[in-house]
Amino acid sequence: MKRLVLWILAVLITLGAAVYQRLTGPTYPAGGQATIGGKVVKARLPRSAENAADCEIMVRGTGGLEGYIEYMRYKTQAPWTKVPMEHKQGGLAGSLPKQPAAGKLAYRVVLVQDGEEAALNGDTPVVIRFKGVVPSWILIPHVIVMFLAMLFSTLAGLAAFGKAKEWPKFRLLPGVLLFVIGIGAAYAILKIVGIPKIMGTNLLWLCIPVAIGLGSLLAALPLDFDHRSWAKGAAVMLFLGGFVLGPIVQKYSFGVFWSGIPIGFDLTDNKTLIALVLWIGVLYLMRKGRQARTWTVAAAVLLMVIYSIPHSVLGSEYDYSKTTPPAKAEVQK
Repeated sequence: MKRLVLWILAVLITLGAAVYQRLTGPTYPAGGQATIGGKVVKARLPRSAENAADCEIMVRGTGGLEGYIEYMRYKTQAPWTKVPMEHKQGGLAGSLPKQPAAGKLAYRVVLVQDGEEAALNGDTPVVIRFKGVVPSWILIPHVIVMFLAMLFSTLAGLAAFGKAKEWPKFRLLPGVLLFVIGIGAAYAILKIVGIPKIMGTNLLWLCIPVAIGLGSLLAALPLDFDHRSWAKGAAVMLFLGGFVLGPIVQKYSFGVFWSGIPIGFDLTDNKTLIALVLWIGVLYLMRKGRQARTWTVAAAVLLMVIYSIPHSVLGSEYDYSKTTPPAKAEVQK
């Protein structure tokens, strides 16, 4: 039973950290809201888009309202361009022009009725960053491997509190049953509520049945439960995910393999480097059969703190000064 609890905790903590990182990151859609003509309109305003096509901004439930989008190149002296939105599927739709990889636009979505205007994002423009299209064959393995790195690190930290023989294996049949129940419950919630409606705290709650299901199955498998084995696994997954698969993903997304130290200050690259150095240091302390339990726990905690820092903070950013400034744009009518 101890092994079951440990696995469920490890999966729950890892999933919770991943969701927290996603929800607090600069690429998560911004919430927009405006009151105009006695009507409250809400929308999700994207802050990340692939540059294979223009990025459509859709605002639903607008009724007979009109609207427009204003945008400009981020951190430049370029003029603002005003684009009218069109009525579509019971709402308003407009598009932001695609940008080079890592190119950013600042934009505002403004609703109009009888001369009255209300911006969905208030006085602060939303900043959106464009990226290249990453093929699934490299993106999916990268995400899985980095998730395993966090999971193995968390498990190593938890297992370091006791000896391996103190964590008896969970039985296979109950493990399979709980796996089916946990994953089935999560799937049922998604089908009933719908993915777009599951946000914030609700998404964190969804981690509970998933953690019960995955944790139960993993606890039932005949896996080595020595914390030193999981520490090695964490280091290997960090290297594969962060320094083999990660640079390929970044090359597709932003045109460079690496933009951390010593080349730049990309926080995603730098925190991955720090995390790997931490675990290599722990493995060094484990040489000659040493346990290094305290250092294992410390490294697991520090990795969780590091990876709670959202992706794309201080990320790659296109330098528009290297391109010809656009001519002053006219307001489109």
